Amino acid sequence: MNKLGLVFCCEVVKLAIASAALAVEALRGGERAEIFSRKTARSVMLCSLPALIYVIQNLCVQTAYSELDSITCNCLNQTKLITTAAALFAIKGVRQSARQMVALGLVSGGAMLLAVRDSGGQRAAAGAGEATAKGVAMILA
Repeated sequence: MNKLGLVFCCEVVKLAIASAALAVEALRGGERAEIFSRKTARSVMLCSLPALIYVIQNLCVQTAYSELDSITCNCLNQTKLITTAAALFAIKGVRQSARQMVALGLVSGGAMLLAVRDSGGQRAAAGAGEATAKGVAMILA
C-alpha cells in the first residue's frame, strides 16, 4: 500500500470511530442531543483546516519513515516536543515542571547523541544523503 493510501485509510478509520462515538452520544440524549444540529456544519468548517494540516503532517511522517532509519526518525520526531515547549514558553510564558524539564533534557541528549553517531561514521553514498535530507525535512514539517 502506498503512503497516501495508508494515511487515507487511517483517517477514514478515525472518522468512523469518531462518528460512532458521536452517534452513541446523540442516542443517549441529554445535553449532547444536539450533536448533529446546524451547529455541526459550522464546527466542520472551523475544524477543516486543522484537520487537513494534520493529514498532511501524517503523510510527511510516513514519507520520513520510508526515507530514514527508525531511530533517526523517532528522535527527530521527538524534537518537536522541545520546540513546542520552547515556543509555549516564549509566546505564553508557560513554564515546565522539573520532571518535564528532565524529560526534555533526555530527549535533547538522545537527539544529540544520534547526531554525533550519524556524523562520525563513513561517508554515505550521494543518493543516501539526498534521501536522508528528504526524510529529515519530512519529519520536521
